[in-house]
Amino acid sequence: MLSIILPLRIDDEITVLLGCDFPVILRLVANPSGRDGAHHEVIGPCYVHHLGDAVPLLGPLPALWIVQRVFNRMRHSTYRFLNPGTGEASEEDPRLGPLEDWERIEVERTRDHPPICQFYRNTRTGVVLNSDPRMEANALRARGCELLEFVLV
Repeated sequence: MLSIILPLRIDDEITVLLGCDFPVILRLVANPSGRDGAHHEVIGPCYVHHLGDAVPLLGPLPALWIVQRVFNRMRHSTYRFLNPGTGEASEEDPRLGPLEDWERIEVERTRDHPPICQFYRNTRTGVVLNSDPRMEANALRARGCELLEFVLV
């Protein structure tokens, strides 16, 4: 495995970009155009324990629940939530409400799909997403998450 050690600064920010498979490190830089507004440079991907469990977005899992990475019948990674005390296992995150107007589906995957994803179809419109609709920006804002918009160029 190849790894790259990046020089970090005290004001670098670890950021979760919705739709990105991993958190990234952003660095605030001087605005090259001289116009107002903050500009950030993408330093690179990073790993933060439990960040993949959506703790910063949804809060900690309820007591006794853990996240497991499992392979579905198509041999692709997905997540399952397990309560070892009761033996209860679920594909549904116990922190999220029910799927309203959406159903979980299996789709023929391509190399363009994220390595870990689940697919959902809207039962009214037929729209298919490769991420949980309860984790979209509007749903997270409704949960009280503060989201910032970044434009990557």
